[in-house]
Amino acid sequence: MSPAIPDKETVDILREMGGDTLKICYQCGTCTGTCPWNLVRTFLPRRMMYRAQLGLIDFGDEDIWTCATCGACAIRCPRGVEMTDVIR
Repeated sequence: MSPAIPDKETVDILREMGGDTLKICYQCGTCTGTCPWNLVRTFLPRRMMYRAQLGLIDFGDEDIWTCATCGACAIRCPRGVEMTDVIR
């Protein structure tokens, strides 16, 4: 199995969209616990943020487009991370 390599174009896009937000997330998991989508299906915003921090996010991934951008994660985030800035 080869190591995952960040895509430079993806990293640049993420920096433009919310790069500062990526830096302050410390992976506490509050976003995943707060997300209303978890009531109907498994949806892991924390994993999306982690993959974005590594530059490994796949814009074709269904989870990115599943997010309703309701903002519940941002309201409860102890660091004030605006998850919707990263995924929209």
